[in-house]
Amino acid sequence: SVDFMCRGAPMKAQKAKEVGLLDEVIEGDHAAVLQACVDFALSKTSVDLDARRLGQGKAQGGDISKKRQEYNKLRPGEAAPQAIITCIEAAVSKDFKDGMKVEFQEFCKLMTGSQAQALQYMFFAQRQCQKIPGVAGAVRPRRLKCCGIVGAGLMGGGIAMACAEAGMKVVLLDRDEKNLERGINVIKKNYARSVDRKSKSQAQVDDLVSKLSGSSSYEALADCDIVVEAVFENLELKKDIFTRLDEVCKPGCVLASNTSYLDIDQIADATNRPQDVIGCHFF
Repeated sequence: SVDFMCRGAPMKAQKAKEVGLLDEVIEGDHAAVLQACVDFALSKTSVDLDARRLGQGKAQGGDISKKRQEYNKLRPGEAAPQAIITCIEAAVSKDFKDGMKVEFQEFCKLMTGSQAQALQYMFFAQRQCQKIPGVAGAVRPRRLKCCGIVGAGLMGGGIAMACAEAGMKVVLLDRDEKNLERGINVIKKNYARSVDRKSKSQAQVDDLVSKLSGSSSYEALADCDIVVEAVFENLELKKDIFTRLDEVCKPGCVLASNTSYLDIDQIADATNRPQDVIGCHFF
């Protein structure tokens, strides 16, 4: 329960049944599931359910001090994980009424604390950034079906995977054939690990890999709707790349730089279409 609450990770239905969160897992259409619910409810009409009420008895558990230490390392400085563990300790050691008092106290401390205020600020700030004054409703986003990426290193490969998973065809460009081959192999290895972890099926991975292609020629980017430059932070190199992109990319193609700190205006000045040049940093 500590990991389930502190990590917030989803749990599959069958696992939830195994740990006692669910009584039954039913497969089928709406009618089958509805009938299973009715049958389950009828089967409990003569069963004493008092023992299952939250207010009855104490939670079962042992020493969770090691979990407190673990989350001190995993999420240092964060108040919420430690408050959760305090509440679980109270559920194990106190009756329901006293445990609820502890939970209320911890909740109030979190709700009025500086970390809650910071998270609320970040939540609303992220959404406010999407609302550009004077632009809402006045423009339509361009359709992005094909993405080019300049640089087949770690960052370029990660961007390629993100774009493929967004449904785009991806052209990965690198001037060095060995780097290009290495970059594509790294992507394939990353996807192979996803299959091993069962986070993706082999069919899904095959479909994603089929969207990827590699080239050492800028002409391969001619049909891209957006090109993301992802080379190391050297202004002259980036300006040279954007000059070449300006020559080969179709009108309306978005020319994006993944730069962390270099001046986008200076990069845009290397082209004849500065209005199409943007910063697009990936993490």
